[in-house]
Amino acid sequence: MAKHFVLWITVLIAVGVPLLPTTEAFSIGDILSAIGDGISYVVGSFLNPIRQFFFPPMNSNSSIQYLLYTPEHPTEACYLETDEKALERCPFDPTHPLKVLVHGFLTTLQPGNQFEMIKDNMLGIFIYNVIIVNWTKYNQPPYTLAASNTQKIGKDLAKLLKYLEGNYGRLKIHPIVIS
Repeated sequence: MAKHFVLWITVLIAVGVPLLPTTEAFSIGDILSAIGDGISYVVGSFLNPIRQFFFPPMNSNSSIQYLLYTPEHPTEACYLETDEKALERCPFDPTHPLKVLVHGFLTTLQPGNQFEMIKDNMLGIFIYNVIIVNWTKYNQPPYTLAASNTQKIGKDLAKLLKYLEGNYGRLKIHPIVIS
C-alpha cells in the first residue's frame, strides 16, 4: 500500500512541477495548484480514451460544431450541419469567400479566445463567411488520442464543405489551422 502511495505522489510531482509558474519563489498554493493540475491531467488522460471509445467524434451541436459567422451576424453563431434546415436557417452567402478556422490540441474556445479575435478582425475588414470548427471535446489528453481524432474531424469538415459546394457550387475556401 505504501509503495503505491509513494508511486502516486512521485507521478503527481513529476506531472505537477513542470506546470508551476516560472517565477523564482513558489508558495504552497502554487505547488498545490500544480499538483491539482497534475491530478486532472492524469485522470483526464485515463478517462478521455474510455469516453471517446463509447462516444466517438461526430458532427452534432453537442459534439463537433461548425460555427458560421457573417458580416451581417458577426457575433451570433449559426450552427451549420449537412442538412437543408441548417442551410435555410444559416445566413451563408456563397458569393463571399469562406474562411475556416480550426484550432488544435488543448485549445479552449472560451469567450474572448484568439479565434474570436481573428474572426472579428476578418469580418471587421473584409466580407467573408467565417466558420470556426469547434472540436474541443476531442482535443484533450492524451495527445495520441487527440491526434488520431483529427482524421475524423478532417473527414467531417470535408463532408460539410462538399455539402456546401454541392448546394452552392464552387466556393473560395481558405482553411486556417492554428495549433
